[in-house]
Amino acid sequence: MLPQKYTSEIFQEEKNKDLLVRLIQQLNKDFSLTGIDNDFKESLSINELIFQLNIKIEYYIKNDFQTYLNLLYRIDISESKMREIREIEIEKISQKVTSFILMREWQKIWFKNRNL
Repeated sequence: MLPQKYTSEIFQEEKNKDLLVRLIQQLNKDFSLTGIDNDFKESLSINELIFQLNIKIEYYIKNDFQTYLNLLYRIDISESKMREIREIEIEKISQKVTSFILMREWQKIWFKNRNL
């Protein structure tokens, strides 16, 4: 899943809980702009978010590949990043993609909030 630095430890401090909410808002925004009717609850823990996002990604890989590709494009996951995936099982692919998505969305949040 996510590297250690992206797990729940990041969001333990009170100031960082706000960043988790912003991360969830960014995910919801990108899903919505892709045409996916989705609403991750802002009260989710990082581990719950990872779990739910992974389920969504796996679903779209299996059932609506074009929407999956559109989502990756919207979030701005590079083709070179996707080429790093050497897995063949959908479950493992979805875990890697979930990690890439969360890292990219985290970058967006960090850049927007670095001066706060």
